[in-house]
Amino acid sequence: MLKNKMLNENYTILCKVLGTPPIVFNYSYKDQYGKSKVIKQITPQEFYNKYSSINLDDFILIGNVPMKTFPYYSKFRKAYSGNIEGKSFVEFINLPQKDFVELIVLQLKSNIPVCFACENKKYRNQESTVLDTRLFSYEKLFGIKDMDKTHALESFDITLKHWMTFKGCQIEEGKVIRWKVEDSAGEDQRTNGYYVMNNNFFEKCVFQAWINKNFLKKDHFKILNKKPILFGYNEPV
Repeated sequence: MLKNKMLNENYTILCKVLGTPPIVFNYSYKDQYGKSKVIKQITPQEFYNKYSSINLDDFILIGNVPMKTFPYYSKFRKAYSGNIEGKSFVEFINLPQKDFVELIVLQLKSNIPVCFACENKKYRNQESTVLDTRLFSYEKLFGIKDMDKTHALESFDITLKHWMTFKGCQIEEGKVIRWKVEDSAGEDQRTNGYYVMNNNFFEKCVFQAWINKNFLKKDHFKILNKKPILFGYNEPV
């Protein structure tokens, strides 16, 4: 098969340039008392089975993509996204903003962080560590009116660029006001690893999130059992 032949050639080149991937590795860390420790000669699967308390199969990807080509309460699969042949496809169920927020908040209230995907280049200030669509007045300065989420996605003004983690949120009178965000880039972005995200940024720039199936409603499970709708790799999400 031509694909397997080309994959084998790519693997051979990468091994010669970067080295053959190790079968076992050593893991160095500091415990809660600051004492250095090392786990020696362990395989990735052994490490996962011994130290991970999370079953990744318990989580599914939900999204809020308000585009005509992505109808709500439908399941979608990204083309050519299988990390393992026949498995690990990028799939998500598309939900209205209200349902999307509700599931994220439910998981946070259960003390489970939420990994999410977003547009992170616009509307942010790394010096103040704030994510807010009001930070820069493009309309006042340039006379260009800002687009809503739908039109911004359709025109690729915003796209899925980055993954971060919600660690908490502030709720006032039953409504989320802002979110506590841990950046996967760590402290390299001059933010000490964290941002404060105002909800206007969430509503426009957050597209997908990983949620434990325990928080889904019966109607959501019905969507999971449906055949996914395939969408192109060149879509903004």
